[in-house]
Amino acid sequence: MQTCSVSGKLLCPKKMPDFYEICGGSEKECITVLCTFSADGYKFPPMIMFPYKRIPKLIASTLPVNYVMGRSVSGWMVSPAFFEYIANSLYHNLVQRQVKFPVLLFLDGHKGQLSLELSEYCVKKEIHIFCLPPKATHILQPCDVSIFKPLKSFWKNVVRENKKDNDEERFNRHAKIITKSNFGTLFKKAFDNITIESIINSFRVCGLYP
Repeated sequence: MQTCSVSGKLLCPKKMPDFYEICGGSEKECITVLCTFSADGYKFPPMIMFPYKRIPKLIASTLPVNYVMGRSVSGWMVSPAFFEYIANSLYHNLVQRQVKFPVLLFLDGHKGQLSLELSEYCVKKEIHIFCLPPKATHILQPCDVSIFKPLKSFWKNVVRENKKDNDEERFNRHAKIITKSNFGTLFKKAFDNITIESIINSFRVCGLYP
């Protein structure tokens, strides 16, 4: 997710030669979020990745309840972080929901998140991993088909509303921009807008759970 996403069109006087919107943060900064959904429309607590060896207390204290913190040097998803998510969040969530095992877990097949340790753990816990074939996720992956596009649209709205609040306080030097410390709270506003119906429909359209 971009912390400073493109705002869209701007309105200005017709004869004005140049008209700009000043970006409140780094235009290239992105934060990786791992999202998992089930065919019954349930949204599992997501994992937010941060580029730290040790996550600062300020970030940890502002993360929404049940959200998972991941860390790597680059901030991208790596196999140790993915294993922690499966073992410490996803599996326990399945148990709490009294889901009947075995379960089938579809992945996009990215090699960076797979490991022998993960495979052995999933075999033990009756979690069957199925990696979707490459170059076909736009057809077979529910997230790409009908979840991520509206999620990014919801996120742009959150960014826009946050900027609007900042514009009203533009003389306040402490006006908030989107940072790693408030990203989780703001992302939750977008994530909560994903409907059960859209998740169920995404699995149906892909033929994974008609």
